[in-house]
Amino acid sequence: MPLVSQPPLHSRPGAPAATVEAEPISVKTPVKILQLLKEKPDLTLSELAVLLGKSVSAIERASAKLVKAGELRRVGPDKGGHWEVRRKSEG
Repeated sequence: MPLVSQPPLHSRPGAPAATVEAEPISVKTPVKILQLLKEKPDLTLSELAVLLGKSVSAIERASAKLVKAGELRRVGPDKGGHWEVRRKSEG
């Protein structure tokens, strides 16, 4: 006797209407960068890329936009420096 699969629940007569659960709202990369750098300002762009599961170039683009917007600033040299998260109004 062959196995017969059941039709999906939403296609069965009298079954309750299927509900679609909303996916959690994804937090944008720049927001994640700011959150991480507030906690640990000495992170490198490469470390941020690993933590966020993004490419280094994606982190570079996002951080450049944050710097241009005045929300992020690099203090000190590339090696040994740190990031400063700023509010837009601090300019």
